[in-house]
Parts: sequence; structure tokens; C-alpha cells
Amino acid sequence: MEDRAVKAMMQYSWPGNIREMQNVIERAAVLTHDEIIKLGNLPLVFAENYAEEADDVPDLRSFKLEREPHVMRVEKKLIQRYLADAGGNVSKAAQLANIPRRSFYRLLDKHGLKGRGAD
Repeated sequence: MEDRAVKAMMQYSWPGNIREMQNVIERAAVLTHDEIIKLGNLPLVFAENYAEEADDVPDLRSFKLEREPHVMRVEKKLIQRYLADAGGNVSKAAQLANIPRRSFYRLLDKHGLKGRGAD
């Protein structure tokens, strides 16, 4: 697990119970492409909290760290727009986005979004 992901998880208040942590870790493991869970594999709230904490500690700041929560927000809005344009149909949304349906499903999961299956 990447150091930033570990730090972000340690900073999180975990308002749910142990099941919330288990679900977050399982979801992140599914989203990773190289068997290392990174901050980007965690829900957006972790990247946002980590970035806020970094604002207080100048040596933790970097272009990539500051950029990540913004990229995640833009990515989520794009996915939501494609999904809305497709009337919630994931297959059509993936076609509109010009990405494989499986990749679109991963993005939905990454951002905690849901669509409906193909008609």
C-alpha cells in the first residue's frame, strides 16, 4: 500500500464501523492495476482529506498531490455527464465516452456511482 494511501486512511475519522474500512480496502484492491493500493484507488474523500492535511504541512505538498483531488472531481463529473447523456445506460455512456464498458464500470465503482445495465 502506498504511503499516501496509508496516511490518508489514518487521517480519516471512520464514521462507520470496521465494515466500512473493509469495503474501502476491498474496493481499492479491485481498482488497483499494479497490486499496490494508491491514494487514487481510494474514494475521493480520502484524497481531499489528504490534500487538506498537506496544506498545513508545506513539505508534503507537490504538484501531483495538489492536482489529484481536482482531477478526481473532474473525472467524476465527466462520468456523471456521460451517464446522464445516456439516460443512465452504462453501455451507451461508455460508447459516448469512447472507452470500454468495463473501464466505465471501474470508473463508476471508483467514484461510488451507479448506472443501469444495457437495455
